[in-house]
Amino acid sequence: MNLIKNISDNVVICVGEFVFTDEGAKNGVHVFPNLTRDNSVIETIQDVPDDFVGGMYTYLNGVWTVTAHGSALRSEALAIQKVAKNAQINEWRLAANLDSFTYLGKHIASDLLSLLDIYGANGEILNHGVLPVSWKGGWKAKDNTYVPIATTADWLKFYSAMYNQGSTNFDHSQMLKATLAAATTTADIDAIVW
Repeated sequence: MNLIKNISDNVVICVGEFVFTDEGAKNGVHVFPNLTRDNSVIETIQDVPDDFVGGMYTYLNGVWTVTAHGSALRSEALAIQKVAKNAQINEWRLAANLDSFTYLGKHIASDLLSLLDIYGANGEILNHGVLPVSWKGGWKAKDNTYVPIATTADWLKFYSAMYNQGSTNFDHSQMLKATLAAATTTADIDAIVW
C-alpha cells in the first residue's frame, strides 16, 4: 500500500495503490489530475491510522502526525460520539429502572405495568393512610412468590426500596456521564458500559 502527499507540507491526500502517469496520479482506473510529480510524492507505507481521512495527517520519515484540520475533525467526531453515548447512558438507566428493585431479598418487577400498579397502590395508601381493605398482604416478586407487606410502615419500606434503586441507577448514570465528559478518545467512550 502507499500514500500520496503534498510535497510542500507532507499532508497526506489519499492512501491506496498509486502510480504517476502523464495524466496525474492514478489509483486503479481513477486518475487525479491535480496530483502530479510536481506537487505530490508517493511513498510506500505499512499501516494507516484507524481514523484516517485525507488531509487529517502528515507523514514524514515513517511518522503520522495529526494536522490542525485533523484535530478539528477528531474533536467534532468525539463530540458527536459523546452525544450518542450520553443518550445511550440514559437508555441504560431507563432499562435498569424498568427492570426490577430488591425488597426483602426478592426482585420486584418494575416494568411499566408493575409501576402503574405500585403507583396506584401508593396513591390509595396515601389517600387513606392505611392499606386497602382488599389488600392481599404482600406484593408478588419476579419469582412468583410474595413478599409480606402487612402494615403501612412495610409499604413505605417497599416503596423506598423502589425509590432507592432508581436513585442508585441515577447515581451510576451520573458517574458514567462524568467519565464520558473526561473521555478524550473513541476508545475511552467505547469503554463506557452500564
